[in-house]
Amino acid sequence: MKETVSCPICESLGEALFVDFDEGEHFPDAFRELEMVQWFDELHDLRRCPLCGTYYDFRFVTDNDIFQPTHTGEYRRIPSDEAERMVREERARLEEKKRRYRKQVRKLHGKVIRSLPEVEKRIVEYLTDRLYDETSDTQISKDLGIDMAVVEKALASLKQKGVVEEFRYGKLYVRYHVRRV
Repeated sequence: MKETVSCPICESLGEALFVDFDEGEHFPDAFRELEMVQWFDELHDLRRCPLCGTYYDFRFVTDNDIFQPTHTGEYRRIPSDEAERMVREERARLEEKKRRYRKQVRKLHGKVIRSLPEVEKRIVEYLTDRLYDETSDTQISKDLGIDMAVVEKALASLKQKGVVEEFRYGKLYVRYHVRRV
């Protein structure tokens, strides 16, 4: 027997919903009220009602049929123990991925990293912890609390040493990450 829902958001959302975006269908407006709890990938996340804490498993599906691709979305209400298990498993997966990545970085750049000044080591550790994300110098400065001029100098040094790569998107949009090959 299903629980009776007294929350206005969850009442509006129901237990589950499948929509075909190609047919002009959409989620109820209340769906926008849900808070992101865990992002799994571009097509899957876990959300929670801010009023009552009910969890919703959301998936976006693109069927890339060459003749008629379709775009659909679906969510379903899930019990909190299932949501908590999903979050634990995703965090464990990400920690294992970070562990392997740190090992790869140490293997590739370990000798150089050991000889770096402390500020450069902090930047490499920060970028390594972000896995494969590309990060701006402004974000590095903000997150690490290091003066922007010091960050710029350290990044230039790390680029010269072959530890960090720079990616430019247009004239102003620059991102950095640890070189992987």
